[in-house]
Amino acid sequence: MRIRRVACLLFAGFCVIQLTLLYFENLDIQRFMPNEKTNKPYRVLRGYNKDSTGKYLIHRFYKSEGFNLDSIEPEDVTLVTHCTVDRLHHIIGLTETWAGPMSIAIFAPGTDSAFADDAIDGLRLCWPVLRKLANFHLVYPKHESTRANMSSAGDFVYLSCKDIMRRMVLKKSLLESQHSPGGLGYPHNLMRNVALSGVLTNFVLTVDIEMIPSENLRKDFLEFAKENHLHPKPHTVKNNQEYTSVNKTVFVVPAFEVKKDSEIGGTKQSIIAAMRKSDARPLLQETCPQCQVQTNYEKWASTSGLVHQFGVAYEAEFATGWEPFFISSRMAPWFDEKLTKFGHDRLSQICELKSNEYTFKVINNGFLIVASFRIKSRMTEEEHIRKENKITFKDQFRAGLRKSGRIASDLIGVC
Repeated sequence: MRIRRVACLLFAGFCVIQLTLLYFENLDIQRFMPNEKTNKPYRVLRGYNKDSTGKYLIHRFYKSEGFNLDSIEPEDVTLVTHCTVDRLHHIIGLTETWAGPMSIAIFAPGTDSAFADDAIDGLRLCWPVLRKLANFHLVYPKHESTRANMSSAGDFVYLSCKDIMRRMVLKKSLLESQHSPGGLGYPHNLMRNVALSGVLTNFVLTVDIEMIPSENLRKDFLEFAKENHLHPKPHTVKNNQEYTSVNKTVFVVPAFEVKKDSEIGGTKQSIIAAMRKSDARPLLQETCPQCQVQTNYEKWASTSGLVHQFGVAYEAEFATGWEPFFISSRMAPWFDEKLTKFGHDRLSQICELKSNEYTFKVINNGFLIVASFRIKSRMTEEEHIRKENKITFKDQFRAGLRKSGRIASDLIGVC
């Protein structure tokens, strides 16, 4: 009898050990492992995918155990964005104005990944709606020196929401740090595409993390899409017929920069009033005027009589160098990850849209704002090159398109 009891206890202990090991094997965060070079312990992430080049590791739907797929309606618009860990605090403003699904890619090399892990938990704790609306994706270089290091994960435990916010605002990313490894760059188009891969709705709006949508932009567009039958029917997605004609229209959202600390309302009347007082102006007006000129802000402001009716104000003509922000079908071309040179990243998608005969229609009642003026004195060297050497910039961009091969050679001339 005693032997049987001992055997049962041993078997139970064996089962507990096996279940414990199985638990740790399936955790995203692996137990402490030795660094090959320093032999110091550090924690790493598991369950990743590689990008097409094999240089970056990707964790899609990171910490998604609280994300409810049933809460996402296909007939919606997902706000797509990306950032480094020092800009995560901007998510709060986006959440308050967008109030809809979001897909966010975070570039987190080295110990930035531990901060991102803590920040995601903190954001969900203090702003619970994020657990329902936002999915996160982690990206970092494969190289040993910048691979995700989770050693410091857990620093946000027991912090108040005020302290969590303070840490996010004060945080400096590894890219900003003086200890940043040489050659560590930000893969803009990879980040955009990773965030796009998390979209579960019919439409997307891809923006920079600092951009804030005007009030009711999502709500108004959804009503507009429903009234105009823009959402695809199940059979049209499969046979690619009726859906194709809808798919080839993108809805341009005018983007503005406003003076810091200016109180700008979320309506069209308020942004027009701010422009008259010189508290707001078209995005990049001083540093890259060609980037937004085709949106035609004067014409947009003249449609102020339609402020109570959401719809298309006019169709904009494509021009080389134009970089509009827009709502599009999630089936629209993504970004070319092979083009990494400054200024070429977003242009590649616009050119691909044009070469595939997409039309650009400017909405009359909705916009994006960035809370600061971009001025010449703060332009980077790369921005100066783009502004002052337009012909060289264009030639290099077209050469990049030819090398990439995503656009037919005879169509590259339109870019």
